[in-house]
Amino acid sequence: MARAKTKVVIAHEFKLISDSLKTLIASNDQYKIIGTVASGKELIHLINQDVPDLALIDAKLPDIGGIDAARSIKQKNKEAKIVMLAMDANNILLDQMEEEGISEYITFEEDEAFLFSMLDRIVKDNKPAYVSDKVKRPSGAVFAAPEAEGTKKKKKGLLTKKEKEVMRVLTMESDNEKIAEILGIKPATVITHKKHLIKKLGVKSTAELIIYSFRHQDALP
Repeated sequence: MARAKTKVVIAHEFKLISDSLKTLIASNDQYKIIGTVASGKELIHLINQDVPDLALIDAKLPDIGGIDAARSIKQKNKEAKIVMLAMDANNILLDQMEEEGISEYITFEEDEAFLFSMLDRIVKDNKPAYVSDKVKRPSGAVFAAPEAEGTKKKKKGLLTKKEKEVMRVLTMESDNEKIAEILGIKPATVITHKKHLIKKLGVKSTAELIIYSFRHQDALP
């Protein structure tokens, strides 16, 4: 028995982008585009009529923004897969993505092959974003950042599970491409995580971040 087509919604402010993605995704017979919208209001109207299995959402969707748009879809279908669309990785709020159960993000630097590879992973294989089978997912939602070496304790905030995984892998590997392969994520995502970690932990460079990861391995079970 053939697998039912995945129902897809594309929400982006710019019609050119929505139409391009619609044409591309519709070329794969595993997906059915049920609508394209340009604002949060249009999205809410659409999902009240037909709930998607997969939604590609502009991170800065007019009216409500990408995070609230994702939350609205999840309220209709908690199993829905959400992919954020952004110009670059710096516009992605990784912490919020995790909290809302957003599957992945894609930037306009990626190509068609990467897009379908990502969709196959999160929809067909139902694999969570960022986490590879090679790396055990740690228990607990977050953990407090440990005190920096030789400094007074500061309010670092909380590190997410994904950031914790990145730090663990940094004790084994420093190359972004290889880290991405181990964790099952994109090199751009690795770079973004490193930037967030450097800011949260108060270190000055990637080199210091790696040293920090070695010194605090006990905080990375």
